[in-house]
Amino acid sequence: AEIWYNKGNALYNLGQNKDALNAYNSAISLKPNYAKAWKNKGTALKALGRAKESNDAFAKARQLGLS
Repeated sequence: AEIWYNKGNALYNLGQNKDALNAYNSAISLKPNYAKAWKNKGTALKALGRAKESNDAFAKARQLGLS
């Protein structure tokens, strides 16, 4: 899960938001309670203009204890 999370961060930093989202989803599929991956998924979704899904991902991250 860590590798997918780090890949997502690298892709996001390169402006490849859709690929970053896919990487965060892979991290979450391996580790469903990965709060940081949920938060960054929200960030990637927001960059893609998907506000509702972004807010849901941020809410999940908060539910998992990330402030």
